[in-house]
Amino acid sequence: MHTINVHTEEKPFFIERCEQCYSLFFDPGELDAFVNETVQNVFSIDALTLNGLTSQNNFDEVRYRKCPICRKLMNRINFGRSSGVILDECREHGIFLDAGELRRILQWTRAGGNVAQSQRDLESQASAELRKRQDQREKEKKGLLLSTDPYTQKQSESLLEQIADFLLRLMK
Repeated sequence: MHTINVHTEEKPFFIERCEQCYSLFFDPGELDAFVNETVQNVFSIDALTLNGLTSQNNFDEVRYRKCPICRKLMNRINFGRSSGVILDECREHGIFLDAGELRRILQWTRAGGNVAQSQRDLESQASAELRKRQDQREKEKKGLLLSTDPYTQKQSESLLEQIADFLLRLMK
């Protein structure tokens, strides 16, 4: 692999590229930095473009690559968790992109893929929080959990005090 500058001389950005297959290798954090530097100010989602990009299936044979540095098998990851671009990652040394994958990542990002994924993440977190609150309310209704609400907690403490007093009177 040869090191190339993919930005201007004023702001250089060096990555490794294979001269035969044009694959790219980014050090840890470089791919995200490059995408963030290249594609900025995306606040809307182009759903039509995103659907087209994420539905592009790569029918290549699934194979696990070895890291060009440590020679260990790399993990396969979906860029942005939903882009459909499957990358090879060595957590220690970086990310390997086949020819054309960087172009697809940039298209997905420009179409609002990161924005859409962030919205899905927020919705998922809100849904998990709602389920947690509902489970807590159900347990409170069944008397399995003391409430964190001061009024309900005071009622629970009063009830516990009454039960304790009753049990003490029985033991006398």
